[in-house]
Amino acid sequence: SEARGEDKLTDRAYGTRARLYEADGGALRMRILAGRASMSMSRLSHLADRLEASGYLVRRRVEGDRRSTLAVLTDSGRAKVEEAMPTHTAGVRTLVFERLTAAQVRQLQKIFSVISSRIDPEDRVIPALR
Repeated sequence: SEARGEDKLTDRAYGTRARLYEADGGALRMRILAGRASMSMSRLSHLADRLEASGYLVRRRVEGDRRSTLAVLTDSGRAKVEEAMPTHTAGVRTLVFERLTAAQVRQLQKIFSVISSRIDPEDRVIPALR
């Protein structure tokens, strides 16, 4: 619940909700969400338990695939992300971008472009890079 600390919106909790917020329909398979959030399935499962208890997400079985579960952002989860976005964006700007020159920002954009081009649509690293 909120009283158990989810109101602090930890980086992991924010990142997880933000990835769902950006996803089509506010839903992702747990496996894909774990990859996008850079966490193990076990860690994501524990976080999902807390977010679900807080009413920020629900988990649903994927029709036709008994092994997969969808994480679905609720309306309250969406509202929580929207509430935190300005603070998160300002923090990233302050901690990262304000310390970089314009040339360094352009370099970083190029680097991220190369990295993102090596990731497939389901956010799995191309096998040759493992």
